[in-house]
Amino acid sequence: MKELEIGFAKKAQDEQVNTAELERIARDILMPCIFSDVGENKCTTRQKILGRALDFIHHHSIESISLKQLAQAASTSVRNVQIVFKQELGVTPIAYIQQFRLHRFRHRLSYAKSVTEAAYASGFKHLGRLTERYAGVFNNTPSVHLTKGSMVQLNVGDLFEMNLGEV
Repeated sequence: MKELEIGFAKKAQDEQVNTAELERIARDILMPCIFSDVGENKCTTRQKILGRALDFIHHHSIESISLKQLAQAASTSVRNVQIVFKQELGVTPIAYIQQFRLHRFRHRLSYAKSVTEAAYASGFKHLGRLTERYAGVFNNTPSVHLTKGSMVQLNVGDLFEMNLGEV
């Protein structure tokens, strides 16, 4: 608001500000801001809890995360974290963490040198269980994805040289 006053003062020094211009500024700029519904689009408490919990998971995904730690990070109780995840995402917090790690693992396979390297970097410690879960979700083994990922090489320039008819 101070900048607006300074702008008007400078304009007044340079030339006279007419009332029509002030009305236009008020009508076109200030009134829409005052009467906008931006303030009504506030996050619900559940969404805030979920956001804090997801941030914690994403930043600590390679560590072992307990429900108690998750609840503390989200500033709520363990039971409330479970309820919020179920209502907002349709899964339990533990199931979400497992799926998040599994997808992060799959992404890391595309540039890792080995399955073991990608597994440890994604927070997995038991390769046998990881392979079992991976096969259940992606219908193949991690080593197959590692092989496919290493065979595909696409340079940035290739995207610009593609004929749109090829896509």
